Amino acid sequence: MLYASKKNRKNSGDLGELEVVKLISCPNCGRDLMLLPKNYPLYDVQCSAYTKN
Repeated sequence: MLYASKKNRKNSGDLGELEVVKLISCPNCGRDLMLLPKNYPLYDVQCSAYTKN
C-alpha cells in the first residue's frame, strides 16, 4: 500500500486552498474568500466580508 508523504499532502492541501479561494465565492454573500493564517484552528478560508478594515 502506498501512502503520500506528509510533505506531498501538505503541498496538495495548500494548492487546494489557493484554488478554492481563486475559483469560489462566499456561498452566503457572494464576496471573495480569503486564506486564514497557517495553523488557524478549524478553518482554512473565510469570507472577506469578515475582515476588519
